[in-house]
Amino acid sequence: MTRFFELKTLLKKDLYLSLLAPLKKPSKNGGDFRVLTVLGLVILFFYLAFLYFFLILGFIIPMAKLGKESLVLMVFFGFVCLGTIVFTSPGIISKIYYSRDVELLLPLPLRQNNIYLSKILGSVAIAFLTSLVIFIPLIFPLVKYGSLKLIKFFSVIFLNLSNIIFTVLILSIILILFMRAFAGIGGLKNLLQALGFIFGIGATLAPQLITRSNLSKEVVEKNIINFIKHLFPQVYLVDKIYVMNNIPGFFISLAILLLMALILFILSFPLSKLMIAGVLRANTSGSRANRKGENKNTSIAISLAKKDVANVIKTPVYFFNLASGAFMFPILMIFGFLKGESIKHIQEFFANTESFGFGKIDVFFALLIGLFFYAAFMTPLSITSITREGKNIFLMQTLPISYEDQIKGRILGSSLFQFISTFPIIIFLAYLIGFDGLNILAMLIGSCLGSYASSSFGIYYGIKYPKLDWENPQDAVKRNFPVFLFSILSMAVMALSAFIIFRIYMAFRSVSFVKFIIIGYVAVAMALSLAIKKQAKISLKEKLPEYNS
Repeated sequence: MTRFFELKTLLKKDLYLSLLAPLKKPSKNGGDFRVLTVLGLVILFFYLAFLYFFLILGFIIPMAKLGKESLVLMVFFGFVCLGTIVFTSPGIISKIYYSRDVELLLPLPLRQNNIYLSKILGSVAIAFLTSLVIFIPLIFPLVKYGSLKLIKFFSVIFLNLSNIIFTVLILSIILILFMRAFAGIGGLKNLLQALGFIFGIGATLAPQLITRSNLSKEVVEKNIINFIKHLFPQVYLVDKIYVMNNIPGFFISLAILLLMALILFILSFPLSKLMIAGVLRANTSGSRANRKGENKNTSIAISLAKKDVANVIKTPVYFFNLASGAFMFPILMIFGFLKGESIKHIQEFFANTESFGFGKIDVFFALLIGLFFYAAFMTPLSITSITREGKNIFLMQTLPISYEDQIKGRILGSSLFQFISTFPIIIFLAYLIGFDGLNILAMLIGSCLGSYASSSFGIYYGIKYPKLDWENPQDAVKRNFPVFLFSILSMAVMALSAFIIFRIYMAFRSVSFVKFIIIGYVAVAMALSLAIKKQAKISLKEKLPEYNS
C-alpha cells in the first residue's frame, strides 16, 4: 500500500507540472501568461477540430459505410503511436535528464522504480487522454454505420491504452539506453533539439509529399495499412479482436492491458537503474563541461542571441512590428492567388518547367535568389538591437563581454529570427511547386544566407544610428527614422539587384550565364557581410562610450 501511495503522489506531481504548472507560470513583471496560453490553446483546438471534421466527412464516414471499421481503427491506432512518439519523446528526455526533478528525488527515501513509473505513466496518461478526445468523434459514425457497441467500445479503449503503454515503454527503453551511453556529451541537448525540429518539420510536410506524389493513390489505397502494421505491429491486434464476439473480445483486450501493465512494472526495476545512471552521468559531465566552457566565446554569443530573441518574442510591440511581414506577405499572396485559376497555372508551370526551357537546377537557383531577397527584405532584429537597450545601454559597459561577442550574439539571434520568419512563405511556395525536396533546399539556403546578410548590415547600421532616448517601446521600432531609412535603402538595393539580374537574362537569353551571376552576387554579398561584421565590432568599440555622454 505504501508503494502505491508513493507512486500516486509522484504521479500527481508530474501531471501537475506537465498540465497545470505551465498555465500558472508567472512573468517577470508580476503577471502571468494564463490568459494568452488558454487563448492560444482554444484557437489551436478549434483549428484542429476544423481539420478533423473534414477528415471525418472525407474518410471515416465513407469507410464506416463500407463496413471497414477495423481499418479506421487501425489507422487511428497507428496515428496514436506516431503522435505519442513525436510529442512524448521531448517530454521524457526533458523531465528526466534536463530538469533537476529526478536529481532532487534521488536522496529521498523513494523506490527508484516508482520515480521511473511516475514519469512514464504521466506520459501515458497525457497521450491516452488526448487520444480519447480524438476518438470520441469516431464513435458516432462507427455506431451509426458500423457495429460498434458498448462492450466493443471498452475493448477498443483497453487496446488503445495497451497500445500507448507499449509505445511509451519501447520509446523509454530506447531513450534511456541512448542517454545512458551519450549523456553529458557537450552539445547533446542542442543536437536533440535540432533533430526534433527537423523531425517535426518532416512530419508536417510528409502528408503533403505523400498526397502530391504520383503514387499517392496506390499507396493510400493498397499499402498504407501494411505500412502501419510493419511500423507498429501492435495495431494488428485491433483487426483481430474487433471482429470477435463482444464478450471474448472484451476479456482478451482486458487481459492484454493487464499484461502490458505487468511488463511495464517488471521492466521498471532495471530501467530505473539505467535511468538514474544516465541522470548522474549527465549532471556530472554537464557540470564539468559547463566549468570548462564558461570562458568560451560561443556560449556567450548564444546567450546574447537567446536574450535578444526572447526580448522580441515577449514584447508584443517589438514582435508584431518586426515579425508582421512574415505572416502578412503569405496571406496577401494567398488572397491574390485565390482569384481564378492562378494556383493551378503556377503548379502546372512548375510541374512542366522543362517544356518552358528551364531545368531543375535553373529553378533551384531562381528560388535560392528569390528567398535570399525575401529574407533580406525582412526587418532584422539586429538593426534595433542596440536601440532596444534604451537608457540601460550603460549596462553593456559594465558587463565583461567582448565587442566581438556582442556582435556575434546579436547577428546570430537576428539571423535565426529572420530565417524562421521565412517559413510561412516557404511552406506556401513548397505547396505551389509540389513539395520538391531540391526546391525546398534551395529556399532554405537562400533564406539562411539572406538573413545573415541583412542581419550583418543591420547591426552595423543600428550601431551607427541608434535611438536610445525613448519612453515607449513603439518609438524604438515603429517611430524610428533610421529603421525606416534602412528598410527603404535595402528595398532599393534588392529591387535594383533583381532588375539587373533580369536585364542580364533578357540581354543574353542564357540561363547558365544568369546562374553564374547569381552565384557571384551571393558570394559578394556574403563577403561584404563578413567585412561589415568586422567593421561593426570596430564601430561598437568607438561608439559605446559616446552613448552615455
